[in-house]
Amino acid sequence: MNDPGPTRLVLLRFLERVQLRDLERTRRWIADEERREAEHQRGIEAKLAPPDWLVEHGHGRNSMAAASADMSAFPSQMPTEKALMTTDDALDQLRHIARERAFGRHVGSDRLIQAGLDALIAGVESPSLAMLAGLLRSEEPEAPELFDQVLEELGLLFHPPADPRAAKWEMAYWIAGQIADGSLDPATGTHLIWADIAYDLGYPEELKPLVHCAHNLDGWEESWGVSVEELNREAVEAAKQFLSKRSAAKAGD
Repeated sequence: MNDPGPTRLVLLRFLERVQLRDLERTRRWIADEERREAEHQRGIEAKLAPPDWLVEHGHGRNSMAAASADMSAFPSQMPTEKALMTTDDALDQLRHIARERAFGRHVGSDRLIQAGLDALIAGVESPSLAMLAGLLRSEEPEAPELFDQVLEELGLLFHPPADPRAAKWEMAYWIAGQIADGSLDPATGTHLIWADIAYDLGYPEELKPLVHCAHNLDGWEESWGVSVEELNREAVEAAKQFLSKRSAAKAGD
């Protein structure tokens, strides 16, 4: 007879043991992430000043201290108490992290291991998945290689364009897609496009509407007479327009 493998109850008990054992590690991750966010914010504040065209035409002032362009604002970044994922949810999370890493974002071993645990409990099958999910604190350096191995086994490896500018554009489309489908907060997404993409590309015309939205959401005040919800809707619409222009260009090729 074929071995049916571990039951769901066995897997849940395994997950419980891992989480109890790693409570201290989680607290260390939180401390490390708080330090990293503070360092990143200081870098953003030193790096960005709104261009003249944005200051002249934007609603508000630049209040960089009120916002952070770190990917930590992305959903499911740190281990949290949550409902068990479906298989599709777990695979989507693996794809998302694969793109973050491919676009040069820092993804700690904590997230890689947690994604492995989520996928294992959700019933994803991969020869290396259990090894990734069960890594101990002393084995954390092995997580990136094992994560890539899991991606390869599942056919989820992602390679951005080799040209740095082309990779920035691909990242912009990826972030805009998440703003448009509601999986990423508009303020976070547009700020990422401003801080990590548009700035480096020299503020191309195609990205100016999204940068404009980021600036407005960053400096919003009640006295403007426009709600933050309306600004969010404008950002979603700007993201959709940005994506539609790419679709139209592809259709014309």
